[in-house]
Amino acid sequence: MSAVAGRVIRILVVDDDDADALMITEALESSGAAVEVGRAVDGHDALERLRRSGLEAEEGRPDLILLDLNMPRMGGMETLEQIKNDERLRSIPVVVLTTSAASADVLASYRHHANAYVTKPIELDAFERAVGNIDHFYRDTAVLPQMSPDVSPPTPRRVDEPARLQAVAATGLTAKEDPELDRFARLVRTTVGVPVALVSLVNAEGQVFPGAAGLAHPWDQLRRTPLSHSFCQMVIASAAPLIIDDSRNDHRVRDNPAIDDLGVAAYAGMPLTDVHGHVLGSLCAIDDRPRQWTGSDLDVLAELAASCSAVLRARVSAGAERERSRLLLSASQELSDTVTIDDVVRAVGRVVADGLAPAHVGLSVVDAASRRGRLVGTAPLPPALARTWTSFGIDDDIPAAQVIRTGSPLLISDRAVVDPDAGRLGRDLDAAGWSAMAVLPLSGPGGTMGSLSFGWVAPHPMDLNERAVITALAGYVGQAMVRATHLSGRATAAATLQRALITPMPTLPGYQLAARYLPASAEDQVGGDWYDAVVLDDGRLALVIGDVTGHDMSAAAAMSELRSMLRGYLVDRQEPPSAILRRLDHANFLLGARTIASAIIAYLERADDGHVTMRWSNAGHPPPILVDTDGQVRELTDRNPLLGAGRLVSRSNHTLALAPGWTLLLHTDGLLESRTTSWTDRANKVHALLTDHATAPVDVLADAIVDQFAVGQIEDDIALVAVRIDDVDTSAACPL
Repeated sequence: MSAVAGRVIRILVVDDDDADALMITEALESSGAAVEVGRAVDGHDALERLRRSGLEAEEGRPDLILLDLNMPRMGGMETLEQIKNDERLRSIPVVVLTTSAASADVLASYRHHANAYVTKPIELDAFERAVGNIDHFYRDTAVLPQMSPDVSPPTPRRVDEPARLQAVAATGLTAKEDPELDRFARLVRTTVGVPVALVSLVNAEGQVFPGAAGLAHPWDQLRRTPLSHSFCQMVIASAAPLIIDDSRNDHRVRDNPAIDDLGVAAYAGMPLTDVHGHVLGSLCAIDDRPRQWTGSDLDVLAELAASCSAVLRARVSAGAERERSRLLLSASQELSDTVTIDDVVRAVGRVVADGLAPAHVGLSVVDAASRRGRLVGTAPLPPALARTWTSFGIDDDIPAAQVIRTGSPLLISDRAVVDPDAGRLGRDLDAAGWSAMAVLPLSGPGGTMGSLSFGWVAPHPMDLNERAVITALAGYVGQAMVRATHLSGRATAAATLQRALITPMPTLPGYQLAARYLPASAEDQVGGDWYDAVVLDDGRLALVIGDVTGHDMSAAAAMSELRSMLRGYLVDRQEPPSAILRRLDHANFLLGARTIASAIIAYLERADDGHVTMRWSNAGHPPPILVDTDGQVRELTDRNPLLGAGRLVSRSNHTLALAPGWTLLLHTDGLLESRTTSWTDRANKVHALLTDHATAPVDVLADAIVDQFAVGQIEDDIALVAVRIDDVDTSAACPL
């Protein structure tokens, strides 16, 4: 293991066993690698740490997760599923740890897109190998069923084709058993339910079985057969699965001596390929009786063959692939938190600074409506070139426009080989001072949306591996651009939605009103908290505050539905607040939304003597807070269950007289919830602010609360409404 992008590798160990976690940490630190090891005790703890780091600076984000499967509260499999389903976290590689190599655990891990699998206690060689092969595992497990852009599809070949034989030889595998490939064979044998499973490779002399499970003597010792016994050679010739239900009645193989010598009555083999599409052999399941293979059998076999192919590819090009894995792993990390096009360009510049080391990195972005593009680069271009490259039309005669039009890369390793008749290309390279250039298309949902370009001062030969690297990198960049465009659109839509949902406070004689709303999600800028204030026909002031679970666009949509229904009930029904909440709950269930939310409805009604009577009902919401003119604070704690918690919930009303000068504060739980400070401590701070501002204008009070609590990262939405009862009568105040 080595430093990533010039820094130590950060590893998060997720294991509830203190002894195991200590052993893992000591093993990693004693390896001599530059590592920084963090610890989470279970899935809940890990997700909280990861999601917090995923929204903050790169410094807190782990490079690798070691995840134990057996933990309390949230097990490793559920944690793995949540990590890989979270767009902000899925790029972090996950190595699954367990005390046994149970096939069900291994297969389930790969199906949940684990990147590698290691048994405890950790052997450093096995761990290094698993981490070194991470990129292969990520391509072939985390993005199934799509083919990675740098992996060619299987191609029919002759068994004795030199390029294919060279690829087999490059694996270094022979008839000697290989523990990693034996594991794949055991997985096939157990999960498919067959007596024999093989990882079969065909070389110039015959076929060898570096991975095998269930072979009878003497084949379990020999681990090889001549080609006369090979079903696998047919997989190579066709570059397709070979499925045989009854070998004695199948004209393709009925004369093969393996039927009698190895007991091959039924055979299912999936191609094992390298990055160039060479079929190296097959991962096969063998039954000693005729068998009709099911779709489930073949799906499992195909999934395991994809992962097994990844291991073989790593053996073929271990050195080059380690560097490729380092660069692409670094790219996935650097690009995962980018939110603008400028962010993407800077991230790519950091990723390629050491390996590819171009003098210039550029990103061209196309506006489909105007058919024009603009270039964002890591370094300024010479003035003569900047005039034509910085802003251009799709039909212009420049490299970026050509690549965007055709969707094909432009790769120039040496200026000297550029055809003099190639138009302005040679002149542009001379103007830039580059001897080599690579321009690659960036694909989006609607087609080519831009290009990624590199320029080198000296000639820069690009072999197949480097072409694969920059092509894969362009894929990562394209995804980051789609995300940046999406986030920009979401931010615009969210801001519009938020403006529509924030209610202006009404003006009503005898009351001062102030409200504030702060969203938790910087990406969406909208959440599930809301407030409302409505002056009713009879002069009463209706106050509402509520909180739908979540703080994203989905929560905002659910909140909008509840808010709209509630507004209608308030103006149409002259009923107590508890009855309004029951109606809202009933509609919530009847319409199928089943939204879980808390809410308070409070009516303020002024009597002739100037006192105000508050009648309210609380559906699982944080209690209203009152402060009198002397600064004495009181919480109104009576409440009923949440909205959506059940049908026919009994709800109650509460009544209290409020004197002139008193202040009522309604708020959502985001004001008091924090990962770093207790609810009680934050509540005490709110009470102190209310006491200090008991007679200050309510706008000043609301701003003071915001200034106190809206510092740094806001963990949850905050909504609050403050109401001051103005003194319109000289009646004596009521004591609390």
